[in-house]
Parts: sequence; C-alpha cells; structure tokens
Amino acid sequence: MMSLMNSRAAKKNPYRSRLRAEQAAATRRLVLDAASRLFVERGYAATSIDAIAEAAGVGRSTVFAASEALAAQDRLRPCDRR
Repeated sequence: MMSLMNSRAAKKNPYRSRLRAEQAAATRRLVLDAASRLFVERGYAATSIDAIAEAAGVGRSTVFAASEALAAQDRLRPCDRR
C-alpha cells in the first residue's frame, strides 16, 4: 500500500517563481554591466572575478553562475567601445 506522503512526492512539480526569475535576471544584468564597465576601464586581462563581484555587489560564485547562465542563453553582448 502506497502512503499518502509517497504519492505526493511522485507528483512533485518543478518550482517556478516569476519574482525569483526576475531577481535572477536583474542579478545577471548587474554582473554583465559591471564586467563590461571594468573591461573597458581596465582591459580584459586586468579585470579579475573578484573585481567584477565587488563592482556588482555579489559574491564570486554569483559571477561564475551569471556568466554561465548568460553564455548558455547566448545573451553575451560585446563590450562597448569608446
């Protein structure tokens, strides 16, 4: 006999939150904007992950996660040239 708890687990729906998705997109945008600005100011080779994280106000792991998510979505834009 299947318990009530097991039957609920079998019908588990994926978690989706519009608010969380919007927050994640805003964080990715912060990281991308900070990275673009620093690349222009300092150059690509002189810009560290830590500098991007500090400029965006996020943790180092968030920079990696944001860049992977953006690359996966093919949404990386070229740095602005001055």
